[in-house]
Amino acid sequence: EIVKNYMKPWDVYFHAEVYGAPHCVIKKDEKNRVKEVPKTTMNVAAKFAVTFSKAFESGQSSADAYSVLPEQVSKKAPSGMSMGSGAFMIYGERNWFKKTPISCAIGYNQKEKTLMSGPISAIKKKCIKVTILTQGNTEKNSAAKILQKKYTDLGYDFSNDLVLSLLPNGKFNLD
Repeated sequence: EIVKNYMKPWDVYFHAEVYGAPHCVIKKDEKNRVKEVPKTTMNVAAKFAVTFSKAFESGQSSADAYSVLPEQVSKKAPSGMSMGSGAFMIYGERNWFKKTPISCAIGYNQKEKTLMSGPISAIKKKCIKVTILTQGNTEKNSAAKILQKKYTDLGYDFSNDLVLSLLPNGKFNLD
């Protein structure tokens, strides 16, 4: 849905080189579509792609990610091949982000009045009451309940389903 319905020709597509990785898109303002995306933003997108892939769940500390232009992303497989549902073929040169560290945090965004999760640097920049999430022994459901209680105790009321939806798959330590 992200690729088909939201990605525009001037955006930047990201994916981790890990099975089951999410499709990620840096959305560029149409007025600034020729403007280059800052390297820091590209690195954050790469961290998001690897963190929310199966790399977190499998206990990896890093994984490779890449970016391409939207025109390089296609539902058309090479002749004689087929692709599964949700799969895309990438054609041409990829911009690699090798050994991208897994980085995850959750925090409260005052402007949007909601919880956000993503790479630590992005969440610290946009949020307050930040909790850093590392790979550990606490099951995802239990981690979500702990986080929900933490934010309820701070005066923010969020459903367990919302908190669960913001976490990558895996087990956690909550710092």
